[in-house]
Amino acid sequence: MLEKKMPNWIVFVLLFLAFAWFQKPVETNPEKFQIGVVNINKAFEGYSLTAEFEKQLNTDFEEKMKIFQQMNSDIQKLQDELELLEKGSQKWKEKNKELQQKIFNASFFEKWEKQQFNDKLRDLTVKIYNDISEAVDQYAKDKGFTLILKIDDVDIKSENRTELKLKINDRKVLFYKSSYDLTADIIKLLNK
Repeated sequence: MLEKKMPNWIVFVLLFLAFAWFQKPVETNPEKFQIGVVNINKAFEGYSLTAEFEKQLNTDFEEKMKIFQQMNSDIQKLQDELELLEKGSQKWKEKNKELQQKIFNASFFEKWEKQQFNDKLRDLTVKIYNDISEAVDQYAKDKGFTLILKIDDVDIKSENRTELKLKINDRKVLFYKSSYDLTADIIKLLNK
């Protein structure tokens, strides 16, 4: 029994047609690909709202510290008074109870205010980051950018090898031309 073989040129043509069929057509006018980078840390520092928030947080912190210092002063005063009283007397018991309550209140106040401060700091940081992200998004749309990457300051000083490796792995962009850095433009946009 004789098997009929297809000529080689027919196999080649069929393979070529199959390959061409599954290929995506080449675009005659591809979109211009523009790339840029933004240093988020510098954007935070250059954004005027950051300084305003830091000033407000420092003012709030100083006010709370005055209250806390007064509480500690009251505690010290009670401790001094307690030392002058006869241990176990009714007056000593009353002062000791008052002292314990003031110590508890001061401890609670300190923990509560630390939590409030951290919550406010987190919320303000999120607000600033969202403002920066929106500015980058708007800038990219207005200027026709396809991709804008986050860059960091180069600081790989480390206490140990593990920390060094973390810092190295955290860097996402290893090189960029300085003309691609849009940080100053983003800061100007933020501070309008």
